[in-house]
Amino acid sequence: MKLKWLKAMLPLGIALLVHPQLGAADTYDATGAHGLVLSASGLALDSKQLGVARREARDEARAHLQLAQQTLAKPSGRVLLTISGAIDNTNGDGKAAFDREMLLKLGTSTIRTSTSWTDGVSVFEGVLATDVMRAVGSQGSTVIATALNDYVVEIPVEDFEKYGVILALSMDGKELTARNKGPIWAIYPRDDFPELRNRASDKRWIWQLVTMEIR
Repeated sequence: MKLKWLKAMLPLGIALLVHPQLGAADTYDATGAHGLVLSASGLALDSKQLGVARREARDEARAHLQLAQQTLAKPSGRVLLTISGAIDNTNGDGKAAFDREMLLKLGTSTIRTSTSWTDGVSVFEGVLATDVMRAVGSQGSTVIATALNDYVVEIPVEDFEKYGVILALSMDGKELTARNKGPIWAIYPRDDFPELRNRASDKRWIWQLVTMEIR
């Protein structure tokens, strides 16, 4: 089934995706903003619709910019995580440093799972690793993660998207500290994915995480 791409003269890379057999079209915005449903011809974009598309695209771009500005402000508290390497957004010396508050501002997610080091099922809360990667403008495919005790592990960036990995800051409602695998522990939803229940995957559950180098 053939799809024809038509480039529309809209800001921020909006394009039209026309499906000739169905006689309908949708817009696709490279920035991630949702588009409009057009008429059967795929070309009937009136000025009002055009204005809506432009506003949505501008708002989306502004939101991403504000997110980057917020997360990449200078940390005011103790730095928990420092990211370097192939990143676009930094806040000092070519690196991106995050304190706890900066990480929390990215939004939090939870994972309920058992682990190889704890009893039963625990509830972990933290920031999605994908959100951290977006905040720093990651351009690499591999993370070299280092712990407080100098343990180093290589983690494919694709793991973050595929499994929804979080950088946990708390477990069962209690803040993680260096004494209980904190302040940051990389958590995978191992109970939801059988392929994660092995020693090779366990090696990527780095705790006391302090630095990430993007390559």
